[in-house]
Amino acid sequence: MDDHDDLKNRIRQFLKDMEMSREIFAQLCGVSKKQVDKWFSYLPIPKARQRVIERIMMEEYGRRRPSEQDTDMDIIEILVPRNRYDHVRKTADIHGMTVQEWASRSLLALSSVPHHDL
Repeated sequence: MDDHDDLKNRIRQFLKDMEMSREIFAQLCGVSKKQVDKWFSYLPIPKARQRVIERIMMEEYGRRRPSEQDTDMDIIEILVPRNRYDHVRKTADIHGMTVQEWASRSLLALSSVPHHDL
């Protein structure tokens, strides 16, 4: 197996691990889904794009990891401005939750809001 096939196999595993569609992967890579489909079928991935893909996979694996307490849950890392953290903590407290619980429920609720592609 050459390096190119190895990369394609690692991308396939990455998509499976992340439960990520080719559409979302294409957006992260800055290309169309059609381009990603071509990479998987016959077209070589350009060297410059390979480096981008490697970085994307490394960053995504780093941001998202399985929860040890609940195998159906993943842990993600989010950034919160230092000057807003107390407000976030107080809001979570009002709802009787930890910051992590409140953030998780808020993200899940927001991801359920219908949206339209522009």
